[in-house]
Amino acid sequence: MTTSWTKMRKQRKTECLILVLALLLCPASQAEAKTLEFPHPGFTLNLPQEWVLIPQEVFRKKMDSLQKAYQKDGSKMDLGYDYALQQQSRDWFEYPYILISVWEKTRVNSRKMERMNERMRKNLAQSQPGLTNNRLVHDSFDPSRHVFMAESRFELSGTPMVLLKSACYMDQGVVVFSAYMPQEMYADHAPDIKKALQTIELDPKNIYREHPEQGWSFQEDILPYMRMIIATVIVLLLAGLFLWKRRRGSQD
Repeated sequence: MTTSWTKMRKQRKTECLILVLALLLCPASQAEAKTLEFPHPGFTLNLPQEWVLIPQEVFRKKMDSLQKAYQKDGSKMDLGYDYALQQQSRDWFEYPYILISVWEKTRVNSRKMERMNERMRKNLAQSQPGLTNNRLVHDSFDPSRHVFMAESRFELSGTPMVLLKSACYMDQGVVVFSAYMPQEMYADHAPDIKKALQTIELDPKNIYREHPEQGWSFQEDILPYMRMIIATVIVLLLAGLFLWKRRRGSQD
């Protein structure tokens, strides 16, 4: 009887110890990540506590210098980034960092999402100014969340690099995340970034909704052709006017 009672007391002590450890560890695990919210156009993602939003003044200065460098090399590519995230550091834009682009009012309906995804796959695999050995390692598309994710590798000035990319289709727009890091940092940082990209949440008003499919979209399907038709008509009118004046001059 004494032996069984002693065993029960030991078991209860063990259970209490496990409960105390669980209570201590749970807040710590919950504190590992924080939610970063972007009020415009309204989306969030969860990253470890040490990640911060780069101040807009610092961000814009960096983007301007990069844009000038691209233009100096003869590139007409528009960087088009709106925000940047990185781990807290003495120097801004130290790897790893995440660049964010918000394409507002660029609605991509469901039948065109795969074409957009394919375009991103090709861009990740093809050569870019200053980059070599571009290759697409992995990509996926979650139709339930309308999120495209990809991983590519390339070399920058001889340094092996990794790009983790995610495109989240909104009801009116697309949010694109591009995380850059040297390949040597992959094991330490890629898991946190991949996990964060899986936590992207949109404001309810921005969540993609299926709209009734229309046979024609004025902006996407008609306007480009109208411009072409108008340009052709103007050329024909000018040609006709030239021939008319020439004929009239010969008669006089």
